[in-house]
Amino acid sequence: FANVILCVFKQEKTYISSNKIVFWEEHLISSLFVKTHKSYIINMEYITKYENNTLQLDGKYNIPISRNYQSSVHKAFIRYMTGM
Repeated sequence: FANVILCVFKQEKTYISSNKIVFWEEHLISSLFVKTHKSYIINMEYITKYENNTLQLDGKYNIPISRNYQSSVHKAFIRYMTGM
């Protein structure tokens, strides 16, 4: 397999990490971050639009929600919005 490169976007800066996405799943705060697709973990603080299969971040980045993650994204979003 080719080397895996993970890009982390944060307030106009991009960070590159050689850690796999599983590493980030284990180390990010689960109440703020949600996995939407096998290739994406997003920070819910930046969601500006939520549809069935897409999240929009900061009004400009469209992030897919795969069928496998739709239920967990929905539950995480409700928990986040209600402060639970």
